[in-house]
Amino acid sequence: MTPERIRQKLKSLPPAPGVYLMKDAGGDVIYIGKAANLRQRVSCYFRANDLGPKIVALVRKIEDIDTIGTPTEIDALLLEAQLIRKFAPRYNSRAKDDKSFPFIKISGEDFPLLTVTRRKTDRHATYYGPFTDAGLLREAVRVINTIFPIRKCVTLPDSACLYYHIGQCLA
Repeated sequence: MTPERIRQKLKSLPPAPGVYLMKDAGGDVIYIGKAANLRQRVSCYFRANDLGPKIVALVRKIEDIDTIGTPTEIDALLLEAQLIRKFAPRYNSRAKDDKSFPFIKISGEDFPLLTVTRRKTDRHATYYGPFTDAGLLREAVRVINTIFPIRKCVTLPDSACLYYHIGQCLA
């Protein structure tokens, strides 16, 4: 990208939350980032002098920048993680191997089980999420399991389980 083209692109970026995709000459995505203010965040790559060698190498290869606006920073965080998994950009080395966000899983059995999971592997289950705060999600599931007498046993026993005897399960 020529310096003038970069300046024009930066001026056109919205001062809103979103995700930016930096592309090389071949149109391949080489970096994905999130921002509370796209204009400020993307501009800092082109005006800062104290950038590390990895960022300097990245900036040299940038030929185009695409952005996707989001309503909130949390939405930008979730979209960034999804796009990194999809494109696996070269310069996003840290985020490629990070854990995924947690989901609430309701198993598809006759007596469903409510759990927290990070993988959507059971096609018969219903998933809700993703959520950004795993600790808060686990607390919510604990409260739901306390209030509602739903199944808590991972395997279905032949007779009533301990949760049935203490009034927390309908068995």
